[in-house]
Amino acid sequence: MKRLLAASLALALAGCATPAPKAPQPDKAAIEAAEIARYSDQQLCQASDAIQPSLNVNPSSHPEYNDNLSRSKALEAAARSRNLSCYKLKAANSKAIKPMTARQKQARATAVCEGYAQRTQFANPSVAYSMCLKGAQSTPEKCTRDNTHFSSEATKLTGASRAEYTEIGNAFRIGCNLN
Repeated sequence: MKRLLAASLALALAGCATPAPKAPQPDKAAIEAAEIARYSDQQLCQASDAIQPSLNVNPSSHPEYNDNLSRSKALEAAARSRNLSCYKLKAANSKAIKPMTARQKQARATAVCEGYAQRTQFANPSVAYSMCLKGAQSTPEKCTRDNTHFSSEATKLTGASRAEYTEIGNAFRIGCNLN
């Protein structure tokens, strides 16, 4: 009987009891924004670059997509608020490119000139190849002078001879562009 009375009393009081209030959960976006605010410009750009591949997926098969998307938007907003251009920052921090060695220049000239010589239609491929190499070895002043000469002489010719002379002049010009 005591048990029955205790059970009925507990049942009656159970409906009146209010659950304990839940502790407020911190806002994920606010925590992430505070974390991103501590990033340096370099770190911000690196984080933006690192998250991009995770956004190029099918969202339905990647449950973390929404979190990655919100992080990406927060990173973009931080970059905009700082008026930050990651492209310019990367360009400023990139190492200077070493100049090509003489051997590398020669290999590049050979490859480009061979490629052009193979595609000639009117000129002899060996002549186009040698003129291209000659242009690659010429000084900028000589290139300017000779290109002017090729252009003026080509206007005096007609037909197939003009086409041949133009191709030879173009081969020389291509070689000059390698300098």
